[in-house]
Amino acid sequence: MRLRLDSIDLNHVQVPLQAPLQADASGVLVKDSVVLRLQTSRGTGWGEASIPIDPEKREDQTVDACWEDLCDRLGPALLAEGNVEVEGFADILNRAAETTCAKAGLEMAVWHAAAMARDVPLYALMGGVGRPIPSGLSIDAFPSTVDALLERVEQYLSDGYRQVKIRIRPDWDIEPVARIRQQWPDLPLVVDAGASYRAEHIGTFRNLDKYGLAAIEQPLPSDSLTELAQLQAVLDAPICLDASRMDVSLMRDVAKRQAARIVSINIQRAGGLTEALRRREVACKTGLTCWVAATPDLGIGAAAGLHVATLDGFDHPTDIGSASRWFADDLLEPPIVVDAGGYLHLPDGAGFGYRPNREKVEKYSIRYETLTA
Repeated sequence: MRLRLDSIDLNHVQVPLQAPLQADASGVLVKDSVVLRLQTSRGTGWGEASIPIDPEKREDQTVDACWEDLCDRLGPALLAEGNVEVEGFADILNRAAETTCAKAGLEMAVWHAAAMARDVPLYALMGGVGRPIPSGLSIDAFPSTVDALLERVEQYLSDGYRQVKIRIRPDWDIEPVARIRQQWPDLPLVVDAGASYRAEHIGTFRNLDKYGLAAIEQPLPSDSLTELAQLQAVLDAPICLDASRMDVSLMRDVAKRQAARIVSINIQRAGGLTEALRRREVACKTGLTCWVAATPDLGIGAAAGLHVATLDGFDHPTDIGSASRWFADDLLEPPIVVDAGGYLHLPDGAGFGYRPNREKVEKYSIRYETLTA
């Protein structure tokens, strides 16, 4: 399908968080995203360029860098094409993009426009099948005490999440895992090490392995293939690596050397749906299983992730949860909600199924730009 691109509306939105995230001394109070509304000859498409809530984010992934990339490079480059083939336009963005989240947001809008034009769910364009999607609770912060961590886990488990993921680091690992396992013996538990360990910590991971973990995410840097393969060989728990930060050749090497059994795929970090689908295809061909990771994203970006999660190969709970887990409000109707059994359900209808609310986009917008062909 070819679409004629007429205009792109850009809104930098700031949506209040439910609680401050301690990304610095003062805490982060809002979620920054750039929401895109793409007008085409066949209707409208929506996308989200989701800015990481991360104290260590690179300068090229800030909201200002993303905004500049969309206004000065990606938007004009795409509009200059006039008509684009939905299946091949990602290469246009790859030539012009400097920020992965900017490319992801604009590409998402084109995919959404195509799904709306064909009157089909987004997952249908990608080869997915509508199904309930299991959701896992992700606790990204390091609470001040283990007791505070246990209180947070207990608070959200009542919402039905089917898995819990906590962050660990060399001075915060065995005790929190042991205490969680003591209180919830059968809870599927993932630990995310954030590549903060080195090969000499193999003893720590062997101790952690005794607690029946569902996965150990990013114990070492992804390019430490020899050490990762040695570690995976002595663990019962599968290692999960972030495929979003790898090229496909590295993914093949990971599988060949059995350096992991699972990969996580984050649409924003990968640079869009097309790149996410490429990584999923490599994973399926090489025997790796997948889950959909999140930034966390507002509803538009999260909805796109849920459609990806319907594809074969995504065998593990997604990091995407209820919108109210993170945000005081959101931009979708109905809001994304985890049911009592821990599943997410895509609404019927074309595109996302969910409807972006233009009034809320405008309410939370702090700057606005329209690009025309």
